[in-house]
Amino acid sequence: MESDFGIVPKLWECDIVASLAPLVKTLEERPRLCVFGAGLVGQAISYIAPLAGFRVLVVDDCATFASREHLPYVDEIKVCPFEQAVDEVEMDPKTFVAIMTHKHRWDCQILAKVLRRPIAYVGMMGSRDRVEQIFNALKKDGFTECELGRVCAPIGLDIGGNSPGEIAISVVAQMIQVWYRQVQLLKAQSENMGSVPWDVLLRG
Repeated sequence: MESDFGIVPKLWECDIVASLAPLVKTLEERPRLCVFGAGLVGQAISYIAPLAGFRVLVVDDCATFASREHLPYVDEIKVCPFEQAVDEVEMDPKTFVAIMTHKHRWDCQILAKVLRRPIAYVGMMGSRDRVEQIFNALKKDGFTECELGRVCAPIGLDIGGNSPGEIAISVVAQMIQVWYRQVQLLKAQSENMGSVPWDVLLRG
């Protein structure tokens, strides 16, 4: 579930480090997770992520899936068209985004908008072929390899499982990994240790 698509070229320095600096003083605050898609994996993530300290928002265009019955532990549920939601949802350098819409119908549109935001993490579910198709489409729209390199896709750490629960565990584990590596990066920046390549966040 983790691929080379999720790694930024080593020479590319993350240009949002400066905007992340305030996090050094507020590390005790919980990061926010926005899940686009309330299918089985999205529901499983909504159970696990709060245990890891995330404030969770789940977005879906179908009220049948995006309901308290299926999402009892999330902080917020938003039922509306995905393209509307991605414009309305506030995102900042402490925001994590997981994209997994039904049959991937809206994944490309959501990803295109999210990549323009200074967020902490973005992951997208899908097969390697599907991910490559979406990346090729975004390249035609002007997105660079470095921008696409921010995306963890296929989403999650490679733990070998494929059930919704196992995928959810792998996704939340990856987000925890990225969060703490960002904390380390920010502390290094605050101590004037110089610039650190973005791939450190995913490779350590």
